[in-house]
Amino acid sequence: MRRFCKNKKKKWGNIIMNKNMKKIAIALVATNVVASSLITTLPPVQTHAAEQKLTSNLKATTSYPQAIALTRPGQALIAGHVAPNVTVLVATYKANNTDVSVAQSVTCDADGNYKVSFATLTEGMRITVATTNGELVGDSKVTSPLVIPEGSTAVIDPIYVGDNIVTGRMKVPTGERAVLRMDPIPYNSSPGFMSGASILTNDYFVMLVPSDMKARMPAGQLMELRGDFLPAMYTNVLGGSRPTGLALDVNDIATTKGSTGKLGVTVSPADASQSVTYKSGDTNILSIDANGNWIAKETGTTTVTVTSTVNSSLSKNH
Repeated sequence: MRRFCKNKKKKWGNIIMNKNMKKIAIALVATNVVASSLITTLPPVQTHAAEQKLTSNLKATTSYPQAIALTRPGQALIAGHVAPNVTVLVATYKANNTDVSVAQSVTCDADGNYKVSFATLTEGMRITVATTNGELVGDSKVTSPLVIPEGSTAVIDPIYVGDNIVTGRMKVPTGERAVLRMDPIPYNSSPGFMSGASILTNDYFVMLVPSDMKARMPAGQLMELRGDFLPAMYTNVLGGSRPTGLALDVNDIATTKGSTGKLGVTVSPADASQSVTYKSGDTNILSIDANGNWIAKETGTTTVTVTSTVNSSLSKNH
């Protein structure tokens, strides 16, 4: 992550303070965002040594919101949607998020969907998808496990208008695999869509939505999921768009110990849910509430993570 602060005597670069200055550096890490911010807290009498730079650094990809479908720890496949009959290179990365671990090429089907088997995915693992001409169309991270509610057999991730992939998790007997089917309710003469028996991995499922189904999945549409080992369960298609990025309203801030402020966040596209969560890595240094209001408390360094409550699959930092 690059940390910048403008000093009247120095060019843009790493933060430079006088020897007798103490600082608090609070790096703001945004999940689902290509953005970051830095808050440097100085003693009150030395505030003049740095100044605020209120700029955004958003570089979110919005053309392919499901280039990589939600992935969870323990899965053994990756799926997504790019374009019909396009060949893409899907890669997983080592812990440093820079060196490629495994890369495989796969050709999207006539609906633009793909799925490819990988060794078991781990939480935080980086995944990228690129076309053969080098265009990066997806950059994501394996998100946290999907928890099946107590007393339930399965859970379905939110489905949005225009989605190409449906994901979720269900309880399956050890050693068994299931065929799943999803239909709009009420039923009509047109069939819904199904998953193959091999698509279920470690209780997680991925269902590829045929293009002709999208017109039958408008906002508010009731969908039924049923299959082997699974009693019928229901969910509604959500209106608006699937969140694809977050933008922080500040890039760099110089402030003083004891100061307060508010971290503004915008979720893109504009019609996506704006709901996010904030988490401070060390509340003794900086506290932040559910509305993004922060208080700088002590010298030191900590991170603040901003996460979309709807889509936590993408994570990019500068």
